Order: sequence, then C-alpha cells, then structure tokens
Amino acid sequence: RQPAQPWAYHLEWTWLQGEADFLPSSSTGSRNYDLNAWALDGGVRYDFHLPQRLAVGLQYAYGSGGADADSSDVFVQTGLNSNRQRFLGNRQSLYRLNDVLRADLSNLQQWSLFVGAEPLTDLELGAAFSWLRRNDASLPVYSLGTPLPVTLNGSNDLGQGADMVASWYFHSLLDNPQEGRIRLRGSVFETGAAFIDDGQWEHRWVLDLMLNF
Repeated sequence: RQPAQPWAYHLEWTWLQGEADFLPSSSTGSRNYDLNAWALDGGVRYDFHLPQRLAVGLQYAYGSGGADADSSDVFVQTGLNSNRQRFLGNRQSLYRLNDVLRADLSNLQQWSLFVGAEPLTDLELGAAFSWLRRNDASLPVYSLGTPLPVTLNGSNDLGQGADMVASWYFHSLLDNPQEGRIRLRGSVFETGAAFIDDGQWEHRWVLDLMLNF
C-alpha cells in the first residue's frame, strides 16, 4: 500500500520535574536531587510513490544533561519511552540509538539518516546511519541504566554507527495463508573520543525466524 501523502513527520517533547534519588556510580548510597529535565524526539520522512516503496528521512533525539550540587538536568527515561522505533516507512523497526551502543536517551543527542525500501514483494529493507554526542562532558552516558566507559571532562564525541534490517516474508510449504518471516539485523558502531577506548569498532548480528500457526 502506498501512503496517502508523501510526507510523514513525528515530534515528541517530554518534561520531567520533581525530586529523585540518584545512585552515584563511584560511591555507595543515594543522593536526592531536584529534577528538571526534558527530552525531544522528532523526525521527517518522504515516501516516493514507487513500486519499491522507497522512503528516506532524518531523525533527531535529544535527552538533556547537566547537574550541580543540589539539582539535576539529566533526563531519565520513563516507561513511556521506547528506544525501538518504526520510522522506515514499512513494517521494520530499528533501535534508534544504535543497536550496538543501546544507549539511553539521557545526556545524549543523536542525528540519523535513514532509508527504507521494498525491492521485492516479500522483501523489506531498512538502514540508518547515526552520529551521537553527549551534552555534558562532566557526566556519563548510560545504557540500560549503567554508565558507559567514557571519560569525564573530556570530549563530547561518542561516535557513529550504522544499523540495518532485512526481512523476507514467506508462506508455509503447506500453503498455509499465515506468513512467516526470516529477519537479519546488523549493527556496527565506532567509539568516539569520549570513550576510554576510542576508535574501536563493535558489531552485533541477529538472525531470527518467525513462523505463524
């Protein structure tokens, strides 16, 4: 199916305010902070009216950072936030902050260029190329709530990466109308100067099979 309009967009803003207990990574015990943080997530996509359903777009995410002795501006993801998103123009989804890094939207900003296509009737493709930076060099960046191995008071450059997904949908050999899927997901990431070990290439590959009965 072709979309009714070639342009699609998304814009979301989240604001957190109140008090929160933070657990420092370098010591034991928690500390109470006044929390005033925000996050922005947006993007735009253009769908070409082609049989291959080609779509291209730009995505941006920002999670505030910064803190002093009594207050914190570090955005903390809530249960309303998801790091896996569908923005490719087809049924595929990608980890928006790179599947290798799997960063939380906290003290972080990220730009992505992406493309989605359906070159064959049962084949869907998607890819995204991302650049990531932290907002406050004196604070870490987190993955699943755990600080990543970055330097403090150093560079803001976290690095760049690429993600891809390819899915082939098929019907069972018994002519069952329920379709199955073989999907390959791949991700690479090069650590930037903000990491203790910068210039390192890391990768993740996942192959899965889904059958509907």
